Amino acid sequence: MKIGYEVRFTRYFYKPQPLRPLEEIRADILALERQTEGLLEEILTRNPDMLADGLKLIGPQTRTTGGPLDLLGVEPDGRLSVFELKRGTLSRDAVAQVIDYSSDLEDMDTESLYRH
Repeated sequence: MKIGYEVRFTRYFYKPQPLRPLEEIRADILALERQTEGLLEEILTRNPDMLADGLKLIGPQTRTTGGPLDLLGVEPDGRLSVFELKRGTLSRDAVAQVIDYSSDLEDMDTESLYRH
């Protein structure tokens, strides 16, 4: 006695799709990475205490001569803190980028800094 019936899923329900070009896949991955970094920035902007207790953020994407830095904050003791968000492993380039941003901020006068 036979109970049940076997339905071949691939025969009746699966419709093969052509593979997407690698460039299209890469573009989608890069877009998702940018979106993820943006979400992280938004979360940290709303919750600066996740970065440091008592931190007051001046703003996201603060302009410097070296380009926009992700987050700039002021510590309770008045020191500036630079936060550069990167996914994955921290690279030497990212460290150099933070040093460049810090140099730019050090060279700014108080009036320019207030405008940020």
